[in-house]
Formats: sequence, C-alpha cells, structure tokens
Amino acid sequence: MLAEDFANRLRKNLKKFEKWARQEGIECYRLYDADLPEYNVAIDRYADWVVVQEYAPPKTVDAHKARQRLFDIIAATIAVLDMAPNKLVLKTRERQKGKNQYQKMAEKGDFIEVQEYNARLWVNLTDYLDTGLFLDHRIARRMLGQMSKGKDFLNLFSYTGSASVHAGLGGARSTTTVDMSRTYLEWAERNLRLNGLTGRAHRPDASGTCWVGCGRAPNSSI
Repeated sequence: MLAEDFANRLRKNLKKFEKWARQEGIECYRLYDADLPEYNVAIDRYADWVVVQEYAPPKTVDAHKARQRLFDIIAATIAVLDMAPNKLVLKTRERQKGKNQYQKMAEKGDFIEVQEYNARLWVNLTDYLDTGLFLDHRIARRMLGQMSKGKDFLNLFSYTGSASVHAGLGGARSTTTVDMSRTYLEWAERNLRLNGLTGRAHRPDASGTCWVGCGRAPNSSI
C-alpha cells in the first residue's frame, strides 16, 4: 500500500478512537491531525462519512509531489476505514480571515444527522469549509448541558445552536439562541426541532447583542 506509514498511524488511531466513541455515544470525532508531518491533513469522521482536510502546503513544496501524496492519503483512508469512496469529502484548509471562513463552497444543501452524546445534530459536509459542528468544542457543550438544569440559557453568536441543544436536553427551563446570520438561525432551529426542543421556551432570535446591552438577559442565564 502507498503511504504505509500514514496507513499504519490511521489504523492505530482508528482502533483507539472507534471504541471510545462508541462507548461515549459519539459519531463525530477527529481521527488524525497531521500526526506525521509529511502527511499534513486532518481527518474527521461524521458517522459513516469522512472529511479529509488538506492543510495547504507552502509554496516551497513541489505541487506535483504534494498532489500525489494527497492521492495516496485518500486511497489509504478509504482502505483503512473500509468505506465507500463517495462518502469521503475533500477540502483544502487555508488561513481564513473575517467572513471568508463562512463563505459557501458549494450549493448542494445536503445535511446528514449525527449523534453527540444524547443530542442529534445536522451537519453539512460540503457547502462550507466548516461543517456546522466544531468538534473541539464537544466537552464545553457537554458541560453546558450538565450545568443548565432549571436555568434560562442564552447562547450569543450561537452558530448552528448545538450548545443550545445540549442545554435544552440538560433540562434548561428555556434556551434563547442568537445569531446575526439567518442561515445559521434556521440551522439552529432545525437542530432544536430534531431534539424535540420547540415552542416559546426554545426559540432562535436574530436581535443580536441587544440581549445584553439592553438588559434583556434573565439573571439565571448562562
């Protein structure tokens, strides 16, 4: 197999993380993050889908060699995970600033449902650089769920509302999910609805920072 060192590392990581994820009730996690410098990619698993993110190589690296190595990585990933090739999504991650990281890359509108502990969430693997779920915030989301029982939960700059979902499932008396983007508020509403968090107690809100600046936030908000 080409990229044998990479394949061996991925196989080792898979053995470690797959068992852990199954025990935790998690379908989304990072399997590999440039563990070997010469294979400079991140590999994230979303249920039976995989996102391979190539960290853009410096200009000093021969472009042909970099492309061939990426092909080897893709082939090894498909083989090690024994997955369908059409369920692998390839992205190139370059340094993004401002709103660029939120610009659309495609218009497919394809969402898949995934599990994170007791929450079900929608992710979109193709249309944006990010998928709608920041994997490195997972522990924070679980903590918020554990802290929210009986409280009014205010989620400012909420993105797709996954923290609000965890708070609601954790027993929050109410959740208010605020973002300036109508796209992300609609996404958050879908996430809330998927988990049975509906009605006036669990609402998205586009009114922005006035929740704090205008003194509208309840005293028990997190």
